[in-house]
Amino acid sequence: MNKKIYHIVSSKRYTGGAQVAYLWHKALLEKGVESYFLYEGGYKFEEKIKNEKNTIPFYSFFDKIKKISKIPKNNFVIAHLSEDHWLSFFLRKRKERIFVFHNQERLKKDLLHKLIYKKSQKIIFAYNLKEKQNFLKYKFFPPVYDLKIFYQGNQPNDILNICTIGKLEKEREHHKFIFLCQEIKKLNIPFKGYIIGKGSFLEDLKKLKEDFKLKEVEFLGYFEDEKLAKTLRKIDFLVWLSPGSQSSHRALLEGILCGAVPCSFEMDGIDLWIEDGKSGIIISKDLTHSAKRIVELFKNKKEYLNLRENSYKKAFEKVNPEKFVKEFLEFLYENSSSSA
Repeated sequence: MNKKIYHIVSSKRYTGGAQVAYLWHKALLEKGVESYFLYEGGYKFEEKIKNEKNTIPFYSFFDKIKKISKIPKNNFVIAHLSEDHWLSFFLRKRKERIFVFHNQERLKKDLLHKLIYKKSQKIIFAYNLKEKQNFLKYKFFPPVYDLKIFYQGNQPNDILNICTIGKLEKEREHHKFIFLCQEIKKLNIPFKGYIIGKGSFLEDLKKLKEDFKLKEVEFLGYFEDEKLAKTLRKIDFLVWLSPGSQSSHRALLEGILCGAVPCSFEMDGIDLWIEDGKSGIIISKDLTHSAKRIVELFKNKKEYLNLRENSYKKAFEKVNPEKFVKEFLEFLYENSSSSA
């Protein structure tokens, strides 16, 4: 008999690890797996998913404990966030409990992790691993996407369209995008630059844009899903500045699936998605040189389309839902008391 899967996600917002967890849940449902999603209700997250299948909100700490405790025995419990790892110990006698790490800093900074993260514990990482982990059973799973929403556009455009996306905080270094746009402008090519996101650094970025007299750059605000995909299908190059709070490079992959050629600064895990000159562009510290590479590639439509297709294939191979569900179930049922 196949087991049910219960995702526990103590989050009020549809961002970061909570978003990745929900997309995993949806992918499993669509392939006929009985998956349930427990999350914090009463916030925007609930407004977004309250009518979706097998979503279970909790409204207080005690309500959370009550609902977690009622999860039937001999099913899989996937604890996604740090708080969920601890809460899952209300189910401590159950073997089929799996922890997820959505952020590579979490395991390093949680000083109490040794109390609960046993070497024999099954662990899922939602970011690319470079070093071997001190667990016997662990596996990396990337985000998955609704391919009915995130699909390719008709790039390249007549005028170069370039964008960046992410929370506008100082440490995300969006000022580098404005510097890059300044270098592109010096090459006397018509272009449009777009910054997608919101955050505390917005006004500083607007001032920087004005200082450089970059009328070509626009701030679009924050949006997601269908509206985001529609915008990304009009973008020729997506510039990736930092891995963000999670390290899964989720928004970068959304751009690739919508047909944008990825351009990224060097950072951990980026080599999984971009091979410089073959499936994207690694931006060097010499922004003048990188701007010239982007412009030259845009002008060479044949080379642009080849790089675009290579980038898409490289990403799709790793994030398509069918592959995810197959490998996810294989990992869960490995050494389990029953098989799928």
